[in-house]
Amino acid sequence: MTRTAGVDLAAAPASTAVAVIDWSADVARLVELVTPADDATIRALVAGSARVGIDSPFGWPEEFVDFVVAHHRGATPTGSGLDAIDRRRPLAFRRTDRFLVEHGLGRPLSVSADQIAHVAFRCAGLLADLDVVDRVAGWAVEAYPA
Repeated sequence: MTRTAGVDLAAAPASTAVAVIDWSADVARLVELVTPADDATIRALVAGSARVGIDSPFGWPEEFVDFVVAHHRGATPTGSGLDAIDRRRPLAFRRTDRFLVEHGLGRPLSVSADQIAHVAFRCAGLLADLDVVDRVAGWAVEAYPA
């Protein structure tokens, strides 16, 4: 039997839910469904799972991170053309997000320019608490319910 967990992460524990499922050859059985869920509850519920899916961005666009660091240091490049929306897209959307849009597979929220950023802030702390090192192919994966 394999156990997996799914976390519908919200900015606040009151709106967060965790589902734990046991999988056998022919049956999937819901073992736990908990809401609200703070980070300690999430850690306890996902412990021992073979895989956990978390509905939250796991990071920010590289261009955004570089831009914010440069701006913070007073080194924002001149002539960046950021009055054009096409020049701002790499700051707002990760490469994966842009791929989904370009291929008609959905339009994710911008982690750097939308309220989903609050969820991502919380997720960054949770990933550290869960000791998630590989954010691409590791034990915890970023999940989109859509």
